[in-house]
This record gives sequence, C-alpha cells and structure tokens, in this order.
Amino acid sequence: MEEQKQTLVEIVSQVAEVTSQIVEAGGELSPELEMKLMQIDLSLARKVDGYSNFIDRLEMEIAYWDAKAKRMKQIADSHKRLREGLRTRIKEAMIAMDRNEIAGEDMRFKLVRSTPSLVIDDENAIPGEYQIVSWEIDNAKLKKALQSDMKVPGAHLEESLSLRALSKKKE
Repeated sequence: MEEQKQTLVEIVSQVAEVTSQIVEAGGELSPELEMKLMQIDLSLARKVDGYSNFIDRLEMEIAYWDAKAKRMKQIADSHKRLREGLRTRIKEAMIAMDRNEIAGEDMRFKLVRSTPSLVIDDENAIPGEYQIVSWEIDNAKLKKALQSDMKVPGAHLEESLSLRALSKKKE
C-alpha cells in the first residue's frame, strides 16, 4: 500500500475527526479507530522528523546568509571608509592650495560653508532651560516585583510558549 503524504494540518484534522468518533462511541476504542490512531501516530512521527530536518537545514542556511551578510557589510564599510578618505584628501589638498574649487575633465569639487555643528564642551555647564529630563523604566526591577506577586499598575507578566527541539530517547 502506497503511503500518502499529508500536511500537518491534515494530520491535526484527522486527530480531531478520530477524537470526535471516539466521543460519539462513548469512549470505546474500536479496532478500526485504534488502527486509524496508529496510522496518525506514524504519519505524525514522520512529519515531525521532516519538520525537524527542514528546520535544521534552515538553521544552516541562516548561518550561511548571516555570515555572507556580515562579509558584505564589511566590504560596504570598507568602501565607505575609502570614499571618506578620498573626500578628505581632496578637501585637505584644496585647503592647502588655498582654493575653494578644483575641476577635472568631467567633474569639479567646491568647498562650501556648511551649517555649523553643535559642540557640547561641558554638559554640566549648560543651563536647565536647554536640557530635557527623561526617565527610564527599570525593567529588571519591575519584572522582579511582578514575579514576587506584587501588583504594579501599568504592567503585568505574560506567559508564552516556546518550541524546543529534542532528540527522542530510544525505547
């Protein structure tokens, strides 16, 4: 008999159908329903292993592309540093030659005054009218308080489920 490949959704649907049939039979597990459950278990076991293998492959792909992206970022950053170095050389040469413009065959560079940049020499000397006071929530302290059953307005702990892949113990 040729095995049908089933999706996880189809397997879950079959479990619901068999469960419903068992309930309708007053909790009696007929040989036919027991056989269906065994087939579902076998299908589910194969599906779980397939998902696990696919997740493992994806992990390898992720690692590969993360490494590739890191290398590409290094190359881009290298090009940015080179660009800035070249721009600095041109600017310094123009300043040294006391020229505000130089031209090539196709392009020209011109030194122009830019908007002044703000430089803070001493933060403590800045008057209060130029300061913004901000506050930050102490997440660690808040979480600890909530874990000790304290009620804190505006916050609560929320439980979630995470999926962990484990090797099956051989029987």
